[in-house]
Amino acid sequence: MRRAGVARQNYHKIVSGDSMPVTKRTAIRFCFALHLSLSESEAMLKAAGYAFSDAIAEDVILKACLAAEPPVHSFADLDGLLAVYGIGYSYGAE
Repeated sequence: MRRAGVARQNYHKIVSGDSMPVTKRTAIRFCFALHLSLSESEAMLKAAGYAFSDAIAEDVILKACLAAEPPVHSFADLDGLLAVYGIGYSYGAE
């Protein structure tokens, strides 16, 4: 879980359905760190109580990265794409 930059217990919260929620961005960090496919990432987000939205630019970019062939799983590449579209959040930080 070191690759995702978050604590191992957060992963267990997602997969066990623990009542203590994680943020959507934490769940997304796991999707990229674990090199999940788009469908696997959607399942992970659903387990965490979230979903991608076509109305949110960041989500559209994330989905495109996961659906690309080959998928973009690098936090540095992801952050670069987000910056190009004016989204200031950095998944590679921390």
